[in-house]
Amino acid sequence: MLEKELHYFLALAQTRNFTRAAEKMYVTQPSFSRKIAELEEETGCQLIVRKTRPIELTPAGEIFLKWATVLAGDLEQMEEAMARARQGITGQVRIGYNGSTHMPYVDAGLKALEEHAPQIECIVKRGEPPKLEQLLQEGELDGIFSNLPHVSRFDWMDYITVEPCGVTALLNAKHP
Repeated sequence: MLEKELHYFLALAQTRNFTRAAEKMYVTQPSFSRKIAELEEETGCQLIVRKTRPIELTPAGEIFLKWATVLAGDLEQMEEAMARARQGITGQVRIGYNGSTHMPYVDAGLKALEEHAPQIECIVKRGEPPKLEQLLQEGELDGIFSNLPHVSRFDWMDYITVEPCGVTALLNAKHP
């Protein structure tokens, strides 16, 4: 079963009219009717009572509507996830911070990341700046938050200061 047929069925269930559903899907009514008939053949169930105006769903059609709604939502989420994957927004991010870092800013950044990319797992590790820098350089962490006076500056790292608290976000310069 294809995504298109699910959306056709959902349009028909919403409008309860073949002509309006076909218009909504930007296809001709005969083509739309054929797709619904093929869907019924594929499921092995009559999904629509065609003799009523507006059309009605059969009990099997009501069951199909429930699952088509779930599947269409899942397909939409999958498409969004794949769009993020094409942008490289996948997997996990490993963040380190030291105890003197102002955590409200780190928490706000992690919350923003979770809202923007909920499929990314955030792993947070607390430690002392020299150890965090070593883990960052070795690729064990993707970024660290530290107070700049504690941080060594090396060519292998990029950094940005988070105002107004003076916390510095450091990334390995080679990190994507």
